[in-house]
Amino acid sequence: MSKSKKPLPATAVSPFRDDFSEQTTTVLRRLLPDTDVSSIPLFGVANTVGRLLNTFNDQNLKPFACSYTEYLVLGMLRTTSDGKGLSPTVLNDILMQTSGGLTQTIKRLEQAGFISRAPNPEDGRSVIVELTRAGEDLADRMLAAQAEAQNQKLAWLDESQRQQLLESLQLMVKLFR
Repeated sequence: MSKSKKPLPATAVSPFRDDFSEQTTTVLRRLLPDTDVSSIPLFGVANTVGRLLNTFNDQNLKPFACSYTEYLVLGMLRTTSDGKGLSPTVLNDILMQTSGGLTQTIKRLEQAGFISRAPNPEDGRSVIVELTRAGEDLADRMLAAQAEAQNQKLAWLDESQRQQLLESLQLMVKLFR
């Protein structure tokens, strides 16, 4: 993605254009007349949103020297309803990360003193990942910073529009679960 804010050429098919869906569909129907291409603009915009969110999150978490995955692990542990931590399996189910990648994330957070591992009282073969006091503090600071940055991004939407956007995004999640 270009960081440039220069106007796009009129011939550029880009999700940054208001007429992206119409333009994409028109071009693709000409190229693939026997194919239903109506889903392509939706997925194109969704993928662009994903890349923009990655950039947004990286910028917001930079002051904390934390990756987005580390933020998610700390945030999930901080917001568990019982405060007793989570197993790596549960974390993995939510994060949809490879087990090796999650193991490395947990290892980094443990070495930094933000989490600890304890035997799982329900299953002696596994562990529970819990926040340390330092991890709680970092999670609280990152969650507050993310909430502030996200609220600034969404300030132009009213509550009804936010709810509509949330419901639409949840539909997208259900497509892939």
